Amino acid sequence: MRGLSGAELQAALLAKFHRHGWSERPLEVIGQAAPASVAAFRFHAASSLARDLAPWPAGRVTALGDAVHATPPTAGMGAGAAIRDAASLLTHLCEVAAGTTTLTVAISQFAAGMRVRGSEVLTLARKTVRWILATDTALGAAVTAVATPVIAAGSRLKRQR
Repeated sequence: MRGLSGAELQAALLAKFHRHGWSERPLEVIGQAAPASVAAFRFHAASSLARDLAPWPAGRVTALGDAVHATPPTAGMGAGAAIRDAASLLTHLCEVAAGTTTLTVAISQFAAGMRVRGSEVLTLARKTVRWILATDTALGAAVTAVATPVIAAGSRLKRQR
């Protein structure tokens, strides 16, 4: 499907998803989309190794969220990770305002914690991508259709304990 866009990509997606047994509702959503709005892109996630994230020295400027640990869009975790980063940065900056630490130390501590959190988020996000790729076959779709209700029931039972 590389190189396709618009109506051609839309038709190819509908055909592929139909062959793989997708239910009618998602197919309707794809079919109802304006053909000019249908596009594909290749996404590269950041490294999931904490040491690779935010490898710059602490200073007056820092980054958070996808600027440091970009997650695949299929994971649905990017905004949550950015909010957690922002909350952590705010906590560290409050310590500076209270006079209990310096800006450089606060940013260093923030970055260290963010690298650990970012690594965890990316590891989880990649599991989602691996699941998507593993179920992108006729057998995978069938196993998913059978296993999902069982997994959901087990999860509900676990929460009730």
